[in-house]
Amino acid sequence: MMNIHMFPTMFYGMEAPAEITENVRNIISSLDYHQDGDHYTTDHQIHNLPELSFYKDYLDYELDQLRLENEWTCDRLTIAAMWGTRNTGQVVDRHTHPMFFLSFIHYLTEGSPTHFFDPSKQAPPIWLGGPCLTQAKFRPGDNIPVGSILFFPSWIPHSVESHEEDYNRYTIAGNIFPEGRVTEHLNVAII
Repeated sequence: MMNIHMFPTMFYGMEAPAEITENVRNIISSLDYHQDGDHYTTDHQIHNLPELSFYKDYLDYELDQLRLENEWTCDRLTIAAMWGTRNTGQVVDRHTHPMFFLSFIHYLTEGSPTHFFDPSKQAPPIWLGGPCLTQAKFRPGDNIPVGSILFFPSWIPHSVESHEEDYNRYTIAGNIFPEGRVTEHLNVAII
């Protein structure tokens, strides 16, 4: 796992083994997709599919390592939702994933970039190029390897550019929530 200092917070990145990325891509490319606003997604509970149990086990292990390394005070990090996305020309507008702790993107193919925006600064909803310190761009196959997984705070705004290539851009996305004892309390007597 790699720490990526981003804006006023931390992203975490890793490269999944090639066989996991390939197996997941083969499975999710065969699933049913429906239009979900401005892009196409699968059902949001694909982490419960038996054919993806190997992938969920892999993510659960990596999330536990992340929890331990950061000394987060919870018993475990649980995947609350996970879905496949297929981008074939659509723009995914800027959004956040409210009510979750972390979100993630697993880049299964090359394709259009994901933009992340610094929520503590003004950033225009439309950006026409040039340097901008209020956003970061990750393009799979360019500045981030295909197979990379980014874990980021769910409150970070992000969007995806239109994918104009002659192949589908596939990703897995998901939301994570802490479970169990999510904080440690001091035993204080109130008098």
